[in-house]
Amino acid sequence: MDKKDLFEYLTKELDLMGYELVDLRANLAKNGLIRIDIDKKGGVDISDCEIVSKAMSAFLDVIYPVDFNYNLEVSTPGLKRKLYKKQHFIDHIECSIKVKFYKKDNEVTTMYGLILSADDTGISLKIDNKSQIIPFNQIIEANLNM
Repeated sequence: MDKKDLFEYLTKELDLMGYELVDLRANLAKNGLIRIDIDKKGGVDISDCEIVSKAMSAFLDVIYPVDFNYNLEVSTPGLKRKLYKKQHFIDHIECSIKVKFYKKDNEVTTMYGLILSADDTGISLKIDNKSQIIPFNQIIEANLNM
């Protein structure tokens, strides 16, 4: 099993439970750490983390056993959550973000701005009272900037 497989399996299981897998950080070595960040409409609280932790522990131990000892951590995405799906940007319109992306000349740059819109091709940010369009295929990473 690799990290991509684990992400796909956990995503499916969490979707069935009504949660979104926002991020997965996993050290798939002996005595590794598996950390998942979850979200749902209306937000996540500590009881959600507990429910998901128990369910994912059972899933990993019984339904999809991993061949190593691990520590599982379940958390919320936090104030600086990653944005990587179109829906993430739509859900955070008028929020401040930090976005790292490739310019047309392949130069990497970082900008801060408010999300004005998002569609199938990319996002529009308000930066210094100007609109800046950034295509999704040029975004390296984006995070809320709270």
